[in-house]
Amino acid sequence: MSASCLKLRRDTRGVTAVEFALVLPIVLFMIFGTMQLCYIAFVQNRMEAAVREGARLAITGDPGTFTNREDLVTDYITNVMNSYAHVATPAPSVKIETAPTFSAYASAPPLEPLVTDVNGNGICDPADHDTYLDYDGDGTRNTIHSIPGAGKPNEIVRYTASFGLKTFMPFIGLLFGTDGHVMITARTIARNEQFGNLTSLVPTPC
Repeated sequence: MSASCLKLRRDTRGVTAVEFALVLPIVLFMIFGTMQLCYIAFVQNRMEAAVREGARLAITGDPGTFTNREDLVTDYITNVMNSYAHVATPAPSVKIETAPTFSAYASAPPLEPLVTDVNGNGICDPADHDTYLDYDGDGTRNTIHSIPGAGKPNEIVRYTASFGLKTFMPFIGLLFGTDGHVMITARTIARNEQFGNLTSLVPTPC
């Protein structure tokens, strides 16, 4: 081996720059990935707080300047989440359901959404191999045994809000969502206060 080749072999100048170029993409991916996950957690927390506050406004029975309490809650949650409008597609959707048959919060079964719905009929069809999230592990899908609306005095109401959060890290969007979006969902259950004129109620025999 010639002297020039030996000299070149022992020359370590530029090694640091090469190593830095190899490691930098990985470090940047970890940094921005962590930032993205933290931002998703922040928006999730903000959505949950907005849903809880919206429910608190509705249980009093006073719609304020709105025609009904459903519009009051929807407007409040939408306004809170509007600060994320540049990353929300579509705009937040709010669902309000009254479940008067629930005697206590613990008796309200969790909403177990469909994961796959081949024919799009909203029903879990075994023949189509549809799947759902079995939150309580009882092997039976809990559907929404309720009616739309914010309910009457002392009734229990379930509030659900969701929207797609656009990620600035495409890999995170593909890993945790679809089409570069992560679905943010928040739910809460609250019992309405004894609002309105209750003197007109007729006692019901036990």
